[in-house]
Amino acid sequence: MGNLAFRIESVQVLLPLLAGFAALLAVRAVRRRPGWYGKPMLTRLATALYAAGFLHFTMFPIIVDKSQNLSPWYNQIQPIPLAGLIGMDPTFVLNVLLFAPFGLLLPLLAKAELPVKRVALRALVTSLTIELVQLGMYVWFSNGRGADVDDLIANTLGGVLGCLILRSSALSGLVRGFALPGTALARSATGTVPTPPAPVG
Repeated sequence: MGNLAFRIESVQVLLPLLAGFAALLAVRAVRRRPGWYGKPMLTRLATALYAAGFLHFTMFPIIVDKSQNLSPWYNQIQPIPLAGLIGMDPTFVLNVLLFAPFGLLLPLLAKAELPVKRVALRALVTSLTIELVQLGMYVWFSNGRGADVDDLIANTLGGVLGCLILRSSALSGLVRGFALPGTALARSATGTVPTPPAPVG
C-alpha cells in the first residue's frame, strides 16, 4: 500500500460551519430571540468570523503526508523567549494582532466580569492549546507545524491589548451596547447591579 497523503483546506471545513451558523443566526434574529438580534447579533457574527479566521491561520491547511518533515518532533519546539523578536521576525507582531480581537470580544461574551489579568490568562491558555495541537499535528500528520514560546508571549500580549482597547474611555461606552445579554458588560451598560444578600438575624 502506498503512502497515504491528502490535504484539507480551511474552506472545506470552515465555510459549511459558517453557513450553518449564519442560518441559525438569521432564524433566531427573525424570531427576535434575546441576544440574537440588534447589536448582540453583530457581536455573535463578528465572533464567528473571527473564530473562522483564527482557525484558518493557525490550523489550516491540514496536510497528511508521512513522507514530509522527517526530522524529530522535538526539533519543532522553539523554547527560547523573544528569539523571534530579537531576530526581527514579523510573525511576532502578526501574532499580537491575531489575538487582539480575542481580548476585545471575550468580555462581550463572558458572564462574569473579566479583569485584564483574567483575559491574559485565557489568552495564554488558548495559545498554549493551539501550540500543543500544532505540535501534535506535526507528530501525527508530518504537516510542518511546531511550537514556539514566542507565540505564547505574542498571543498573550495581543489579548491584553484587545482588552485594554475595549476598556479605553473612547470606546468603552460605545462597545458596551454590543455585549450579550446577561454578561457583566451588559449589566453595567444598563446600570443593573447584583442584589445584595439579605442581612442575617
